[in-house]
Amino acid sequence: MVYLLALELFGSAATGVDQTLIWQLAAAALAAVVFKGVLRGWSLHFSHITAYNALYDLRIVLVRKLGTLPLGYFSRRTTGQIKKVMHEDVEQMEGGLAHMIPDLVAGLTVPLLTLGVLFWADWRMALATVALLPSPSACTAKWWRAQGWRRTTRSWVV
Repeated sequence: MVYLLALELFGSAATGVDQTLIWQLAAAALAAVVFKGVLRGWSLHFSHITAYNALYDLRIVLVRKLGTLPLGYFSRRTTGQIKKVMHEDVEQMEGGLAHMIPDLVAGLTVPLLTLGVLFWADWRMALATVALLPSPSACTAKWWRAQGWRRTTRSWVV
């Protein structure tokens, strides 16, 4: 849409700007943004349902496991420690399940769809784009080696 908008605004100076086409492109862009928001909302809704079902199932497995443990296990631990594992530790998984998975899917889907649209629009432009993809990866790898990737990643974790 941006390409068509730029083509209409800057490419057809001799014939004039078609106001109707400009408004149609603006409406299409607005519809795309709204559609993206609706899809994102559905994605988060269903991922939360799935995440909480998984957490429920995990808690059921933990309770069944607790029922098979010897009584000595419970005498060495407080009820607060067991509650922490059952509730708080399991609940920490919700963020990864409900939020990171949709973000990962979006992060993989958008570039692949963009590449598909590029090949559909102009295969030469798509090949030029694909040919440039290793360049940022090589720069990032070189930077990681220069910085010492173990020091860098260790500072993220700790």
